[in-house]
Amino acid sequence: QTPYERRGHNLYLPIPYQKHCKITYESDKVVDFGAKRGEALYYQINYRTYRPGTEVVSFHTEQLGALKSLIQRVGRRLMTSGPAAVPGLRSVKFDAEIRTGATPVVLARGEGSGALRHIALRVTADDLAQALRSTVLAISFDGEQTVWCPVGDFFGTGYRLCPYRSWFTEVEENGRMHCYWVMPFESSYQVRLLNLGQHPVRAQGAVDISPLDWDDRSLHFHASWRQYTRIDTGPDKDQTGRGAFDVNFVEIQGQGQVVGTTLVLFNGTNAWWGEGDEKIYIDGESFPSHIGTGTEDYFGYAWCRPEFFQAPFHAQPCGDGNLAGGFSVNSRYRVLDAMPFRKSIKFDMELWHWRNTRMNYAPTTFWYARPGATSNVAPDPKAAAQPVAHTRSDVVEALRAPRTNRR
Repeated sequence: QTPYERRGHNLYLPIPYQKHCKITYESDKVVDFGAKRGEALYYQINYRTYRPGTEVVSFHTEQLGALKSLIQRVGRRLMTSGPAAVPGLRSVKFDAEIRTGATPVVLARGEGSGALRHIALRVTADDLAQALRSTVLAISFDGEQTVWCPVGDFFGTGYRLCPYRSWFTEVEENGRMHCYWVMPFESSYQVRLLNLGQHPVRAQGAVDISPLDWDDRSLHFHASWRQYTRIDTGPDKDQTGRGAFDVNFVEIQGQGQVVGTTLVLFNGTNAWWGEGDEKIYIDGESFPSHIGTGTEDYFGYAWCRPEFFQAPFHAQPCGDGNLAGGFSVNSRYRVLDAMPFRKSIKFDMELWHWRNTRMNYAPTTFWYARPGATSNVAPDPKAAAQPVAHTRSDVVEALRAPRTNRR
């Protein structure tokens, strides 16, 4: 486990206030930026402002005692992912061979209003790592394709099977992957798999569907995946970060909310890649209303630590590539801290790698929106079909000795 003083600490207890809120921090250690002599303090406080006149019951510490049993019960429930008991839940099971080619295989489809509640999938293939990246999950609701994502990225494990559990996703030791996002639809749904690899893939699992009435507040679920392949990280950095730059995760036009992010990457050298900050622009604002203190802080941990961790809304199933060249995957899911937008949202992450190298950098953004919303991320079969990286030479050209003339 990560040493306690080097962990990220995340609190999701709602603290409502009617007029104002002041947050302070007390410590018996010297607060020292850089943590060379004392305690370094990095923090993010997310808050939501309601319309004037909204009735809010302000938080008081006395409420903690009165609600102790409820808080404990909710905490236990959050640590056990799984579909909720919903009346009328039915399951569509599948067991299919997904051959290579451009024709997707339909796993489940249906008519009428309702919601997908659970997708379970186990993929088997001769090259499982490549299959997790080159097998693509495509989901359409009401005639609109809203999900196009490699299965490993969608389930938060990337192209390595890394067992872990969160509230919305889970990977079992036997390779069975689960997601528990609620995905409403008004008139129809269709779940398909597409094999962009070179070898057949076996797909086994189930899709669980429940009744749900669609109304004028209902939203479609989206997953937008993209990969920046062999991206140049820019020059070596000093404390000023000169040479860092922003990488776009997604830009959305419409009304909805962003609810999660998974980042799968392969680091090209033995140095930390994630010093950069998230910058999230809501409804066309010129300065981001959400700006962070580091990529690992955004994903719920600290000090670029490589250790495994799992929590309801954060997970690092693998951190091998954090301080060394290699593979890492991070996820953050947003519930009470979901980011709503009326017209648009732009989600950038600053890429501040301490060293000049190349890396593969693949973010997936999960979001809900009213029908008709669009994003700047299109399906990218070419990127999903590319061979996955296993060694640093897969993303960084090996140094070659100068050629000498031989006689």
